[in-house]
Amino acid sequence: HACPEDESPFWTQVLREQWFHRAFFQEANALFLETAKFRKVVGLIQAHFPHIREFSSFGSAKVLGNSRHPRYKSLDDLASLREIGLGRVYMGLESGSDEVLSFMGKGSTAENMVHAGRNLKQAGMELCLSFILGLGGVQHSKVHARETARVLNGIQPDIVAALGLFLNPSTPLYQEMQERRFALASLEQILEEKEHILRQIDFPCTFSCSHVANFLNEVSGELPEDREVMLEAIARYRFLSIEEKLLFVMGSRDHWYPSLDHFFQENAEARYKTLITSLRVKLNRMEREGEGEEPQADPTGAREKNREYLRSGRLLLERLQDPWWSFEEKLLMLRLWEKNREWLEEEGFFSPGFLADIYARANLLFPPKVM
Repeated sequence: HACPEDESPFWTQVLREQWFHRAFFQEANALFLETAKFRKVVGLIQAHFPHIREFSSFGSAKVLGNSRHPRYKSLDDLASLREIGLGRVYMGLESGSDEVLSFMGKGSTAENMVHAGRNLKQAGMELCLSFILGLGGVQHSKVHARETARVLNGIQPDIVAALGLFLNPSTPLYQEMQERRFALASLEQILEEKEHILRQIDFPCTFSCSHVANFLNEVSGELPEDREVMLEAIARYRFLSIEEKLLFVMGSRDHWYPSLDHFFQENAEARYKTLITSLRVKLNRMEREGEGEEPQADPTGAREKNREYLRSGRLLLERLQDPWWSFEEKLLMLRLWEKNREWLEEEGFFSPGFLADIYARANLLFPPKVM
């Protein structure tokens, strides 16, 4: 029941005073609700918060694109929801390839996606459609990009959101990768997918690459007017050396570089000196703390790990004394050591072949940090 104005909770009062006018249904598929129940929910919100007149929601083609589903929304249903304020729907296309969708267990087809998307657009709603770069892996990268572009053109959403693929160890797809039934697409393949889709989109829309697991996030803008600018960002990245690419990838995944411009503006010498000074201080402190320790049991292995870290760190400092290394190369060596200290022990560490192999696997080796 609505509260009298002077008895309403503080946050309710704030909402009213600030004139917030939009509510978002965060459940992954709020449109699974029956139309009458959805309308009732909207009515309750508007009764308590009369300034809220616009609504947005997630939707699924499994329901919206399959006329045989018991909760299917007809065009008339969607139009009635648009009348009460449902103005934007977010839907996950993931891929336009039925082969990829089936392998991933999406539960809907490309045809379902097109049917759902066209109905939402025809009902007068703004549609944000997302897809996942790299979802086809190495094997299906080309068909994933080609079919995704085809389906996007068939729907013509208002916003196209390119997401990145992040494999959580608890997911079946991660297990598929461990058992070599799925090979993660390389960064170069992901760039090729992104470039192909950008070139093929033939309708006006907003193109977004701002997802936390994405790569080269500045490839965002309005199509068609910003197409060449976005393609130029991809070309700039391809022009980098392997060493520069690795530095940028690791830095962007650690949220150091929001864009290539930030990377180009960085002072590699200053960054290196800051990191190496911090490492020296840490190693010296560990060395002092270990000098006075009496031999004793180490059930957790913590002391052994500290000794190994100290030994490896001293070896790294010794390698970094080579006067031929540039500050960029020193920074890269330090960053690689931070990611995996065992690499320092490999015979070909930091050779051109070693760096090329690391870059080929960079999408797997350097997952994004979740903020």
